[in-house]
Amino acid sequence: MNQAPDSGKLTVDLTTIRPIGAAAAGSNGNGGFTTTPYDRERKRETMRGWIAMLLLLTLVVVISTMIGIASYSTVGCLSSSSECSTEALRLTAIRSIGEVLLAPLVGLVGAVTGFYYGEKSATERQGAG
Repeated sequence: MNQAPDSGKLTVDLTTIRPIGAAAAGSNGNGGFTTTPYDRERKRETMRGWIAMLLLLTLVVVISTMIGIASYSTVGCLSSSSECSTEALRLTAIRSIGEVLLAPLVGLVGAVTGFYYGEKSATERQGAG
């Protein structure tokens, strides 16, 4: 804020990004505002990365669960003195998890990663050529 010398009124310079009293010691004086424009592509890439990581994490959890169930049922059959059921020996629970969860999840992860890297390489080709 400046006071105009001839009129006695205060004038405010609205062309600067700095609220009154917002400048702290050692800061650049813009009060925490950013002067960089919003980058939609960067936000999109960040979100795609998060989605891909969540899908891969889900895939790892499903595979780990399948391995855990197989290990538990196998060790349980071998360590018990009673006879194991044929369902435990055939690992029917693992087969059902694989059919219901694993097959669609692998397809989804493959589609997402293929789309992500396919579009990324197409963008790089357009930028180079």
